[in-house]
Amino acid sequence: MSLIDFSRYNEGTSIPSLRTETLYRLDFPIPNLEYQKERLKIINILSTIDDKIETNIRINKNLTSQIEALYYSMFVYYDDFPKKSLEECEIGLIPKEWNLKTLGEVTTQIKEKVGKNNYKVFSAVNTGNLILSEEYFDKQVFSKSIEKYIVVKQKEFAYNPARINIGSIGRNDFDYDGCVSPVYVAFKVEEGYENFMNMFIKSKRFNQWVITLSSGSVRQTLNYKDFSIIKIAYPPKDLINKFNNIYDTYYDVINYNKSMINNLERIRDLLLPKLMSGEIDVSEINC
Repeated sequence: MSLIDFSRYNEGTSIPSLRTETLYRLDFPIPNLEYQKERLKIINILSTIDDKIETNIRINKNLTSQIEALYYSMFVYYDDFPKKSLEECEIGLIPKEWNLKTLGEVTTQIKEKVGKNNYKVFSAVNTGNLILSEEYFDKQVFSKSIEKYIVVKQKEFAYNPARINIGSIGRNDFDYDGCVSPVYVAFKVEEGYENFMNMFIKSKRFNQWVITLSSGSVRQTLNYKDFSIIKIAYPPKDLINKFNNIYDTYYDVINYNKSMINNLERIRDLLLPKLMSGEIDVSEINC
């Protein structure tokens, strides 16, 4: 009904109107029952795929929230520590056996250049990730020559110091090494502390440091020298190992679900035109 232009049948003069008698005489093309059944099957098939995609997205959001809650419990609120085991320092209470350090003490700036090697180019985005530039942007935003670009290996970090105000520090979570623009700051951390650092740079405490240190700059930049003076409560390795066991287990599920989402989206996009065109016969499908 919504596809019919009823203005063609207007019988009024100043006020548009349509008599019931005229409406009764109108012919409407109604698809045959078999056609309707086929379209309903197509809707059911695609809806099943969409439902599975949405389920995996919800699961991943829940797991991500649990990881964040675990980080805050272990490394911010110190829920496993009795109050008497905490001591006051310049950033507040921290466990006595922990060390108060600067990021300059627990990170190392990366200056290795690409040179004649061939690497994929990463960009940091405001989701806190490093992504492939060629897949994210509509056009190439990096130089034709990447010889002076900075190498970022797996589990290493990079950020654009001119965009630090929106929190775009990313970690290389790909299964290969890449590189970033020479205007970026890149750094690595002690082995085993990568997950802890990845959560710290997304925390409210780190964000407060960034706001304070970059507030004097018109463009709100944060170079590595300023980044290095940020204070951090540095936990012992045994606690880090405990955190990593849970973090890695959860992210195995998250990454599996992401892979499933990508596969389901490809299947849906492949099926849709074939189902609608009749290239795939749905008459034999039970759903």
